[in-house]
Amino acid sequence: MGLYTRQQLVLLLLLLGAAGVGLGVMHWRAANPEIVKRLEQLDHEIAASDDVKGEERGDREARPPAAARALKRQVPVLGEGTPPLDLNRATLADLTRLPGVGPVMARRILEARDDVGRFGAVDDLLTVRGLGRAKLERLRPFVGVTDMGGLIDLHGGPEMAPKPPPLVAPRQSRGAPRDTPADF
Repeated sequence: MGLYTRQQLVLLLLLLGAAGVGLGVMHWRAANPEIVKRLEQLDHEIAASDDVKGEERGDREARPPAAARALKRQVPVLGEGTPPLDLNRATLADLTRLPGVGPVMARRILEARDDVGRFGAVDDLLTVRGLGRAKLERLRPFVGVTDMGGLIDLHGGPEMAPKPPPLVAPRQSRGAPRDTPADF
């Protein structure tokens, strides 16, 4: 009997073959840096032309992740002390400046806004797929909601919403009135 089963030998040979190919590619890249550079430039040009074609078609998923990261690096992230971003007027570029919001999440926010018309409160962001309470709380200092006439909900939150008046008057106690002492 052998030391390894047939399946184990096949797996071992496949792993050794993959390692050999990896070493071969590494040595080829080291021996031919000018060809490697030309191939990488060609790859970047193809990716850039796909971005342009996708934007012309209106394709929402045309931008590859590397190009999206490059776009995000070019746009400064909103920080403390900046005025809050109005969710009802924000563009895709504005939303990607928010901390923790990439192009995909920004598109989802815009789609949710298009579905409902306008956001009535910052908490309406909870309807966006992939945006939960924790991310909402991180975004809250940077966003607000305005109406055509002006500010409605700045930073949102339950404590910011106006409380409706009670529907029923509070019940009077059946005992003695509070302003006079009770007789025992």
